[in-house]
Amino acid sequence: MKQRENSHIKKLTLVVFPCVIIVVLIYASPIQAENRMSIIANFSYSGVTYEDFVTREAWKNVSSVDFTSADGRGLVSFYVKYDRISGDIWAASYVSSDSTFDSHDSVTLYLDMGRDRSEEKYYVFVVYRDGKAIYRLGEGASTIEDLSFFHYSEVDNWCVMVKIPAAVEDNQVMGIALSQLDQPVGYAGIFPTDFDLNVPNSWADITFSKLTSSIEVSLTPSSFKVGESAAISAQIDPPVSTGLITLQYRRLGSRWIDMTLGVPLEGLYSNVWTPTITESFEIRALWTGDKVCKKVVSGIQVWPYLRVESSHADAEGEGWYDVGSEATFSIDTLIDYGNNTRHIFTGWGGDSDSKSPTASIIMDGPKTVAAKWITQYRIDVISKYGEPKGSEWYDEGSEATISVSSPLDHGNGTRHSFLKWSEDSATNTTSSIIIDSAKKVYAVWAKQHLLVVESKYGDAEGGGWWDSGTEAKFSVTSPLDLGNDTRRAFLSWTGDSSASNPSATILMDSPHSVEAKWKTQYYLKVNSQFGNTIGEGWYDQDSTATFSIRIPEELQQVFTGWSGDSAATTKTVTIIMDSPKVVTANWTPAPTPTPTPTPAPTPAPPTPTPTPPPITPTPKSEPLSPIQILVAIIAVVYVLVIGLLVYKRRKGDRVD
Repeated sequence: MKQRENSHIKKLTLVVFPCVIIVVLIYASPIQAENRMSIIANFSYSGVTYEDFVTREAWKNVSSVDFTSADGRGLVSFYVKYDRISGDIWAASYVSSDSTFDSHDSVTLYLDMGRDRSEEKYYVFVVYRDGKAIYRLGEGASTIEDLSFFHYSEVDNWCVMVKIPAAVEDNQVMGIALSQLDQPVGYAGIFPTDFDLNVPNSWADITFSKLTSSIEVSLTPSSFKVGESAAISAQIDPPVSTGLITLQYRRLGSRWIDMTLGVPLEGLYSNVWTPTITESFEIRALWTGDKVCKKVVSGIQVWPYLRVESSHADAEGEGWYDVGSEATFSIDTLIDYGNNTRHIFTGWGGDSDSKSPTASIIMDGPKTVAAKWITQYRIDVISKYGEPKGSEWYDEGSEATISVSSPLDHGNGTRHSFLKWSEDSATNTTSSIIIDSAKKVYAVWAKQHLLVVESKYGDAEGGGWWDSGTEAKFSVTSPLDLGNDTRRAFLSWTGDSSASNPSATILMDSPHSVEAKWKTQYYLKVNSQFGNTIGEGWYDQDSTATFSIRIPEELQQVFTGWSGDSAATTKTVTIIMDSPKVVTANWTPAPTPTPTPTPAPTPAPPTPTPTPPPITPTPKSEPLSPIQILVAIIAVVYVLVIGLLVYKRRKGDRVD
């Protein structure tokens, strides 16, 4: 128990002794306190005087944190403000309407300019106790020069203010806390162990911010191409000449690359930029700021690149353009290579669908336009004769129609006739070809000669045009029957052929003409009821025809002569064929001979069967007479009777 009391006594001594020393120093140095008071009293901050601090007008627009006093009736407020120009922190602890505040109470303002506010890391604290203000540096702070404070008190109101020179970073957080001796459980804070104060349990944070600034970046000229330069300018507001400006660029979607950095002059910094790749870029400017103003990054200035692509002619307009501007691009419409091949512009693709060779586009981002082309080939249709058509430019892959007039008649029995095309051997005068290259298409011709085939009669064939050097076949139908036993028969060819055959050939080495010669023929008709006639047929006009009759020996007719166009009595006769002729053989029956009686047949031996005598056939060419028929009947009956007698005898012999 005694040891515990001794411990309490030691702790009380450690706390009380320093306080006594501080009080003694303060009271022992009135001149020094008056100097501090005079410094603060004469200090003017942005036109704000000491009286303004007293009336709290200076704190209307500063950061503050309010705490309820220990007795619950008064209000303790902490105010903190950063003077960006001088670099000072102003802090105040203000107690209002605290009628219970007495000389034994104390209010401590803790300022922690660190970021972790761990134990024993405070920077400065100010204590108001028994009507006196005491300040100290915390263990986490370095020596702070020119630390000044003042205070005032009145009934139910009192205030302690302190000015702390300190460099504050932008957006730095300062911790403030309140501690009162009569508060059973104080608010969080860190306090020196040599003060007998209650332990706070919470902090309030105030964030310091520098003055805002702005920076703009621009690029001139408004458009430029690869290899050309542009000036990048960065302008700061306010126009200061402190800090560093960094100019950066990047391709869209990639990382930022530092281009250059330097100190602004009255807020302006410029540099020349010459891009070497054809990409769309973004540029921006960064300013590090100073002790008054925040650091700032400019907005991103997009410089979209217009890519103008063409597989053939060189296009105009490719390059960088100010975002939102209108870019104009163009291209030649025809590229002729001088070898019957060319390219024709048909329009734009990609980000433009214009059909005009000169077009424009709004550069609200990277753009690519591509010229569309078609390949054309020249087709030349060449012909020595006729009128060729189809010589023209054609799109690749299309179908061209070519033609030539044929034939070309020279008017002398000779002409040239279209034979075929050199390209595909097509034999039609009008043909189509697929265009896959430049072509010279020649018409191939054949030299032809005219063969004239004439005939007064019949159907002549073979007349017409024949290729030179070929064998032409010609013919005529023969004979021509006039229907009155008179006709015309081919005789021979005249003109350029003397062939005697109705069908003939001739070498077409020049124009030729042939004519069929004819002869008249008359028909000789030879009629006869019996025998065989000879000589009937066609005979040339005025020729001598011979006709005759052949009489079989068994014929029972007697030829008596001819009638009609001949009265001859001879079997063979001639006649002049000066017209159609008809002759007829005349006949009379031959005399009938007396029949010879047939002797009775000798009976045949019983064993052999008698063979009937052969019957001589009657010639078909002569009819039987009645006597001959009767004799034949008697002979048949006789044979039958003899046969019957023989049969009966043989039958009787078998019975015996």
